[in-house]
Amino acid sequence: MRRIPPTLILSLAVALIAAGLLAGPLRGLPQPDGSIHLPWPLLAALFGASVALRVHFQFRREVHSITLMELPLVLGLYFVDPIGLVLARLAGSIPVLVLHSRQRGSKLLFNAALFALEAGVAGLVFAWLLAGQAPASTAGLFATFGAVLATDLLSAVLVTAAISLNEGALDRGAAGQALATGAVAAVTNTSLALIAVAVLATNRQIAWLMLVVAAVLFLAYRAYASLREQHEQLGRLHHFTRVVTQTERAGDVAATILTETRELLRAERAELTVFSDSRGPLRMILGAEGQLVTGPANDPGPVAELLQRAAANEQAVLLVSS
Repeated sequence: MRRIPPTLILSLAVALIAAGLLAGPLRGLPQPDGSIHLPWPLLAALFGASVALRVHFQFRREVHSITLMELPLVLGLYFVDPIGLVLARLAGSIPVLVLHSRQRGSKLLFNAALFALEAGVAGLVFAWLLAGQAPASTAGLFATFGAVLATDLLSAVLVTAAISLNEGALDRGAAGQALATGAVAAVTNTSLALIAVAVLATNRQIAWLMLVVAAVLFLAYRAYASLREQHEQLGRLHHFTRVVTQTERAGDVAATILTETRELLRAERAELTVFSDSRGPLRMILGAEGQLVTGPANDPGPVAELLQRAAANEQAVLLVSS
């Protein structure tokens, strides 16, 4: 009997919970104030743009993304009914996942289910914290931040669970850094979204300026991500050079080079082939478990030829396998 992947089970569970919210609790929530109507297709387009415009942050060997998703989410909480918010989230996000991100299968199912659950939970938490008070009151501010932070926490927990089920291990340090960075971005984005709500409620003619501010914020995120990556690369390179130069014994030097190279390139496996006229090529392999294996290099012809050419010309050779 074929074993069902754990990530598929998680995706189906998330999808069922989201469907349960749509069929039950969300239908009983109060409708938004009708003084401002936000067209449903416009909200879907904003959600789609937030999925397409991602800023990727590298935390060790894991990649986490920051988006401006909080902007359409908050607008939806104020100006769209709860079920319409979920449907707009799905209608705007799924085409981008399929056409832009090229997602298929279980990954697409998981992200679509997660997006629906996020929107549903945001609507529930917002209504619960608001407790019948006016959204424009101070209670509305606390309800908005509470709904967004609850949504981000839920997303972080489920994404972490999916990574753990898929890869079998989780870098807690990297996960903590990603969670802290995401929380700061969520608070910033939510603050901008609340300003947009106030602008729409008082002077709609200048509401388009919020798109300019959002674009500047997105560019600021990209610039910060680029500078952070450059800083970490320099730090890793400095650490690599310092550790290797401080190692004295030849055997320890090889092990250190492999260890630091694996960390520098964020790889799970590193190999070092040493050519000798007397003994032939010798290969040292450092796997994900950290165990160093040494033995003769018995590569097939094309690979051996590339290695020989790199050694003879003292030049790097990039070998890409598909």
